Amino acid sequence: MLVHPQFDPIAVQVGPLAVHWYGLMYLIGFTLFYLLGLYRCRQEWRGITKANLEDLLFVGMVGVIVGGAFTAIVTALTSSVFQPLVNWALAGAGGGLESAVTMLKPVLDEAGAIDMSKSIYIDWGAVVTAVLNFLIIALILFSIVKAIMEMHHKACGVKNHENGVEFWFTLDTAGEK
Repeated sequence: MLVHPQFDPIAVQVGPLAVHWYGLMYLIGFTLFYLLGLYRCRQEWRGITKANLEDLLFVGMVGVIVGGAFTAIVTALTSSVFQPLVNWALAGAGGGLESAVTMLKPVLDEAGAIDMSKSIYIDWGAVVTAVLNFLIIALILFSIVKAIMEMHHKACGVKNHENGVEFWFTLDTAGEK
C-alpha cells in the first residue's frame, strides 16, 4: 500500500491570511519567467521589449487566476451534477449501485455491509466526470483561442486560408532556387 506524505498545504499563516505552497510555486515561477525575460530583453537581436514582457507576464497571471477559477466551477458542476447522473444511469442500467463501481478489494464492516471508505474500488462515475471535465474545459479553451486568432487575423489583415484550412505560417519560396 502506498503511503503518501501528509504535510500542511499552508506554508505561512497570519490570522485569517494563509499562503499555500502552490501559491508560492506560482510566485517563484512567474518571478523566474520575468528574470529570464529580462535577460532575453538585453539581447537586442531577439526583438523583445520590456513592455512586451510585462504585458505577457500580466496576461499570463490573469490567465492562471481565471483558469483556476473556471476549472473550479467546471469541476464543481461535473462532480455535483454529472457524476450523480452518471452513477444513477449506471445503477439503473446494471441493476443496482454495485454496477456503478468495480470493487477491487471490498472491506466489510461489523454489520456485513461494504465499507466504501476502506475498500479499494473504481468509481466509473468519477472517471466519466473527469473526462467530461476535460472535454468541457478543452472545448471552451479551443473556442476562446479560435476567437482570439480570428480577431487577430482580422486586425492584421491576414488571409492565409486555402480550401478551408488555415495556415499559421507562410513560406516565402520565391527567392529560393
